[in-house]
Amino acid sequence: MNLRLSWRKNWPDMEALFRRGFPSFVTGRHPEGLPDGVPVFCYHAADPAAIESDFLFLKENGYETVTADKVGAVASDKTVALTVDDGAHDLYTVLYPALKKFGFYATAFVATAFHRDRYELPDVARPCTWGELREMDTSRHVNVQAHTHAHRYIPHWPEPLDLVGIDPEYSRGIQQEIAPGTVKEDLARAKEELESRLKKRVTHLAFPMYTGTEDAMRDARDLGYETFWWGTLPGRRANKPDDPKTHRVRLSAEFIRRLPGKGRIGLGRILAGRVR
Repeated sequence: MNLRLSWRKNWPDMEALFRRGFPSFVTGRHPEGLPDGVPVFCYHAADPAAIESDFLFLKENGYETVTADKVGAVASDKTVALTVDDGAHDLYTVLYPALKKFGFYATAFVATAFHRDRYELPDVARPCTWGELREMDTSRHVNVQAHTHAHRYIPHWPEPLDLVGIDPEYSRGIQQEIAPGTVKEDLARAKEELESRLKKRVTHLAFPMYTGTEDAMRDARDLGYETFWWGTLPGRRANKPDDPKTHRVRLSAEFIRRLPGKGRIGLGRILAGRVR
């Protein structure tokens, strides 16, 4: 990801930090509970060491995880949600086994244009196969939902975006082959493909680069999407039961270990990693 795209993606988090838009547990020195609502964390790359540390922290501190369907239906000081974007193969080889090991649940947002039944790419550079996505979704440990079809930046449509953990030459080749069409056509294709392949109803949409538009939400609602997932947003620290489903907020998964509990790490350590 080049510097311009990296800044564009990370600036909302930095703005939220300076304007106190993060949940209070992120910046608080000794937080008690989760008064701001259910925090939703987002992974892109599933690093084995980080996943093990995060999940062990959650388990040892008594947290339970829910999928996207349950966010807004629960309000507990021990409830969080895990999501993962882009559908790289480490979703299947790293995150999925860890979810089963710890008895956790997550939601995977995938861009349907890039998934195949088989690949000629090495495992470390490819998306999940449709068979892997079906297996995970059937297990209930992973709820597979939509991340658009061709992974384009909606506010600057049809600007293509790379996917984390997937060979950029492969993803860019796919994007060049597909005529962009309209945002609504792209969202319709994603929903149709997922519902056909996975034999389920798809109602959740996560915007690439964490950012959508009002027009995109209107088109998506016309197609049957019900819940929309962003990054940090002004005035929304987490997700409460009475919050609108149109603006679910998410944090980077690096903030999991700022949750209240034994083994919290310092905010400075996280920010230093972000700067690097």
